[in-house]
Amino acid sequence: MDIRNIQNMTEKKKYDVIKFNSIYDEPDFKIKRGKEWVDFGAKNDCPEYILSLLDQSATHSGIIKGKIDFIIGNGLVVPTGNTKAEAFFANVPSNETASVLMPTNLNVIMQKFVRDLVVFGAGAFNIRWRRDRKGISDISYVDVVKYRVDSDNEGGWISDDWKQLRKEPFIPKFHPAFTLDKGVDGSQLFYVQEPSARNQIYALPSYWSAREYIETDQELITFDLNRLRNQFFASTIISFPDTPTPEEQDRLYDQLKNFYGGTSNSGKAAILFGVGENGMKFDKFEAARSPEDFELIQSNVDKKIKVAHRVTGRGEIFGLSTGDGTTFGSKDDLKNEFEAFNKLVVRPTQKFVCDVFNQIAAAGGVEWTFEFDPFVLFEDDVQQNNSNTTDQNGV
Repeated sequence: MDIRNIQNMTEKKKYDVIKFNSIYDEPDFKIKRGKEWVDFGAKNDCPEYILSLLDQSATHSGIIKGKIDFIIGNGLVVPTGNTKAEAFFANVPSNETASVLMPTNLNVIMQKFVRDLVVFGAGAFNIRWRRDRKGISDISYVDVVKYRVDSDNEGGWISDDWKQLRKEPFIPKFHPAFTLDKGVDGSQLFYVQEPSARNQIYALPSYWSAREYIETDQELITFDLNRLRNQFFASTIISFPDTPTPEEQDRLYDQLKNFYGGTSNSGKAAILFGVGENGMKFDKFEAARSPEDFELIQSNVDKKIKVAHRVTGRGEIFGLSTGDGTTFGSKDDLKNEFEAFNKLVVRPTQKFVCDVFNQIAAAGGVEWTFEFDPFVLFEDDVQQNNSNTTDQNGV
């Protein structure tokens, strides 16, 4: 909450302009003078904001977890009968880098990649070439929160903390972009964006348009919690007929700074001085909406979040439900909902992930086409799903 100091008509010091919480602005990606990377948002904190949304809505968080599980399924199919593909999948570093990178197979890397695709809409890899440039030595995954695009579009920068850039070990390190050019440094970054209608430097998640509803979900919970803690009393205005000295008002200002805007103020009291004539006065500040109104708002919030995630049906495959939540749809209802979400979201994302690994493998001279062992909702669908895997992934 930002409280500004203004002068009133009697020239006495008062603090009475309050700017409450606002939504996170649409990030810009301007190249700032003197910087070697492009900031992600005005304060270079957009990835942290996106990550914070996971803690603000149970609906949003539940859908995110379900999407990740459905996409990962049973993992990538392990290559067999192809020595180069098996070695590539195992991702065992060559002798020259064995002391630097612990072996991590592609399924572990894939899981991290899928998570970032779902949460952030993008992912990043650190790909290291063998010295002879005839193959890839190893691949490691880069936390996309740590990644920033180079201002000259020649690669990317990595820092463990973009708020402490002047302190070791947080000083950003540059890596050239992933390329087959033999003259480029052998350690390269490959930044991948999920397919989107947006064409910009940084990806934004597919649910970005619903961020206000995700925050509203948290605000509704906070409002109800604070009303409960305050025995459901509405906020109260306490008025005093006398105006304190500027020093006393300074102390009041310090107290007000500890308050913050939005629903967290439900049930709290605001103190006004120099108001009224007949001693201290208490005025109830009644809520403008009834519990039924808030139920309608909550229902609308849930719908908007589900739409942004392209959730079909009632969302019961994600643990969501309507009414009292004690019953779920039939098995056929769940299967239909799951199949629709598969076609809209899961299979296209799996194909995209496979295409990325196919591209990296081909660049390293490995002939193999990756595919997923898909998630199965009910065990009796295993045979049917396995028979459709090739068509689903387009390979």
